[in-house]
Amino acid sequence: MSKSHRAHQAGPLLGAGLLLLAGGLSIATQLLGSANAPSDADWKRAADVVVEQARAEDAIRVEPTWSESAMVHLGPVGNLLHRHHHPQIEDFQGMERVWVIAEAERAEDGAARLPPGSERVSSEQLGEVILELYALPPELQLGPSLLTRLPEARVEHVSATNENVTPCRRWDARRKRWNCPGGHYVGSELLEVGDDPRRCAWAHALKQGQVLRVSYPADALLEEQDAAGSWLRLRAGVDLRGARHERAQPLTYRVFIGEEQVLSHTPGKFDASWMAHTIDLRALSPEKELRLEVRTDDPEAHGRRFCFNGWVVDDTRAELLRDHSGSVESSSSK
Repeated sequence: MSKSHRAHQAGPLLGAGLLLLAGGLSIATQLLGSANAPSDADWKRAADVVVEQARAEDAIRVEPTWSESAMVHLGPVGNLLHRHHHPQIEDFQGMERVWVIAEAERAEDGAARLPPGSERVSSEQLGEVILELYALPPELQLGPSLLTRLPEARVEHVSATNENVTPCRRWDARRKRWNCPGGHYVGSELLEVGDDPRRCAWAHALKQGQVLRVSYPADALLEEQDAAGSWLRLRAGVDLRGARHERAQPLTYRVFIGEEQVLSHTPGKFDASWMAHTIDLRALSPEKELRLEVRTDDPEAHGRRFCFNGWVVDDTRAELLRDHSGSVESSSSK
């Protein structure tokens, strides 16, 4: 038998041997991982501490973020769960402390998702679970948002020809929304934007080229103006469901200070980014308004589930937010 023929016969055997070796290594790795995996009792011990000690101003994060293991034990404080996979500084508003319940091997992942300057107050290992408590620095709190100030805004439907303006006259304090003609509204919703759940002001685009206009008077925004300067930190985008709509058409949102346009952005098809814009407000004098306009050219406005929020911040916070918004910071920011 020739050497080449023997080599040819050995080929399948060698391949089978390598597959068996790989399978054995995979099983060994899984067994090792299972040995180090937290038990349900570990998750419960950590959750019990949080349920007993959590405050209304706290947030609770679990690592890995997709894990449900601790959730079943956090029912009494489920409203404090912070389930963002890629949280931004703006997602920690109104929070003073963050509990992180993590698999021991993922404790660093939990800390890495917190805002800059977060200080670890305590750390405890409970079996294969690490429970840590972090205090958030006060400077991360940005003050009242555009959503909070929505009752002070003026909401209008403007015809495509700009000839007719129809105001939304009734504010629903319970639902925190302006009720508008045709069953439309502008107000608080929890939508998935930027791959995470976010509380924002729903402002669905209108049909037939109409413009949805939301105007804030200067005195509503600048009542807490800091001498160091003022900026509008705007977050906006189309939610995931709307971005994936098969008949979705381009939508454009614009921001005006008085009659001067300072921002125009058109999210791309299938784009559900939580876009960040940092806009200079020095031109916003007391007699002017800050105006957000939303418009789509498509007659039916399919899937244009737009929402926004924003904060008036000083120079230091504006720079901090820009430095930590990554690729979603708009190039049109000033």
